[in-house]
Amino acid sequence: GEGEEGGEEDGTASSKAIDERLLSLIGVSLDYYLKMSSELHRDAWTPVMLLLLTRMLQQTHTQFQACVKMLYSLLCDLLTLELKFEVRSLLRRVFVRIGKDYLSLLTLSLEQQHHS
Repeated sequence: GEGEEGGEEDGTASSKAIDERLLSLIGVSLDYYLKMSSELHRDAWTPVMLLLLTRMLQQTHTQFQACVKMLYSLLCDLLTLELKFEVRSLLRRVFVRIGKDYLSLLTLSLEQQHHS
């Protein structure tokens, strides 16, 4: 099929394309969820939200960073909704991970400034 003869580079490129499509899908889904006016409709989407947030948490460091870069404001907007406990709990874990990543970057940056 397509891209097989090129070796690993094509694999990386196609996995990058998949990552970007997945990111886009998550973004569209979060946006749609945020715009729902009906509480019942939003409740029906609880399993979808649980899946999206769980998948985010399962990502590698690099994937997670790319995801957060694109979706951070939507994730913040979720905080304005009355969310089911399970969704709120996973969202909390996402923000804890964002905080840990940010703080480790900040620490690294401060150490580099200190050593230069």
